[in-house]
Amino acid sequence: MTDQEIIQAIAEACPQVATMNEEGSWIWKGFPWKYFDPLNDLNATAQMEKINGFHDLEYERLLTWVCDHDWQHATTKTHRKPIYATARQRAEAFLRTIGKWKEL
Repeated sequence: MTDQEIIQAIAEACPQVATMNEEGSWIWKGFPWKYFDPLNDLNATAQMEKINGFHDLEYERLLTWVCDHDWQHATTKTHRKPIYATARQRAEAFLRTIGKWKEL
């Protein structure tokens, strides 16, 4: 998925947090000056994880899988653990959990 597709899919799954502005950009609801960026902002992924009632064990399993298979960011075995997951890895695991992830 492209970055824009990921952001849009997460924003649409989290209408309590994100909304689209007049320019067509996703922004934080209530903060029109701040872009919603779940690919680089751990605050965005924390809200995404908190507000959605998806099955936590499935998300954990998929986050572990994403971290383990993301060789570009896993410089050591420690960094492959879900506790060290990047915002991008969390976004991918979230979309896989809700069935919205599309392979390129």
